[in-house]
This record gives sequence, structure tokens and C-alpha cells, in this order.
Amino acid sequence: MYKSQKRSPWLWLALATVVTLLSTSSEVVDAFAAKKKPNNKKKKGGNAASNQKGFGAAPPTLEEVTAKFKTRLPDDAGAVPCPCGAGPTYADCCAPYHQQERFPESPLQVLQSRYSAFCYRLVPYIIQTTHATCRDFRDNKVTWAKDLNRDGMFDSFDFIELQPGPEEIVGSKAYIDFTVRMRSRDGEQQETIVSEKSLFLIDPDTQIWSYASGEVRSGVQGLEDTILNQ
Repeated sequence: MYKSQKRSPWLWLALATVVTLLSTSSEVVDAFAAKKKPNNKKKKGGNAASNQKGFGAAPPTLEEVTAKFKTRLPDDAGAVPCPCGAGPTYADCCAPYHQQERFPESPLQVLQSRYSAFCYRLVPYIIQTTHATCRDFRDNKVTWAKDLNRDGMFDSFDFIELQPGPEEIVGSKAYIDFTVRMRSRDGEQQETIVSEKSLFLIDPDTQIWSYASGEVRSGVQGLEDTILNQ
């Protein structure tokens, strides 16, 4: 089990109670792992304007919406190390996945490329690599993208390191335990460590792996078995 060597925002408050820990780390936990699906049922009557085809401009597509989102992409992908740590440069490692030039061939590559996508704030790739059974998955991808852009891309943190464990593949399922180290962007620049056991599922038709769920655990000594996103 992974443990934090430095005091993190969780550590300061988790020493009191697990309840306090859960409430103060919500930004990290909610953004990093699957959470409960929102209730997206339409109210009776719905939105009359949205139901009237042929009137007004067509709603924006996912590509049009996400094109306006800010990213943290480097100016030269071949001049910087890949954030995931698996390749010498971003151009030679995760960039081809993000640019849809190729697809991850293993659960580990999904994990690594998603980590780099969070680092560089690539909302479309997070959506693309999320399995339909995941609690985060939404049919309305435009709304999903807007929510991720607003609350789910760790804008208060700098990513430091991904430490993945070995893949455990059982049939169409795979599990990976990993740790992510992040540093807050406030004046104190405290370090946060997130440990997660993720589930990945493979599509039987395309043979492409995607992220299905994850259990986020505390990095605080004595609370390692506490699941933060139940």
C-alpha cells in the first residue's frame, strides 16, 4: 500500500477523523475516480425549444465545444518528456493516442495516456477512454465535457508523477493499482498522493481497453484501507 512521505491536504485533516478527510479532499477524489451517475431524467414536458427540430441553429457538437477549452499542451511535443514517464518524449509516447493516431493496446497504456490527458487538460480523451458502464459515463457528452472542463481537470494542482503497479488481467477485465503525486498550486504547494485500484474492460469487438471504475484510497498512514469514493 502506498504511503505519503509528506503532509498533504488529506494528511492535515485526516488525523482528526475520516469524515473530515472525505469532505476536504472532494476535488481530488471526485475528479479522479468514478462517482455516482447524476439523475439526467428529463422533466415532464421537457425543453420545448430543444424538441422542435428545424428551428434555430443546430446545437454545438462535442468537437466544437471542446475546441474552446483551454489545454496545457506543450508548444513542442518532441521537446518535453511524456508526463506518464513511459516514453522519452510526449510526441513518442502519449501524443499519438491523444491525437487518435493509434489506440492503447493494454490497460497500462490506457492508464498512462489518461494520466497524460489530465496533465495536459485533454477533456475529449478522458471521455473517449471511459467505458459505458462507468458511473461517470453520460450519454450527453457535451454536458459531460462542460462539467469536466469546469470541475474535473485538477486545475488547482500540478502533476508530479504516476507510479503504476503491474497489470492483473483476468479475461475481459484488468486491474491496476497506481499512485499519483500532485502538488497544490497555492502558496503552500503541499503534496497530495492519490492511490487507486482501477478496473479496465476490453471491448470484445474492437479489442480496445477503457477505464471502467476505480477505488480511491487514502495515502495517510493508518487509513490506507479507507475507500474515499464509495
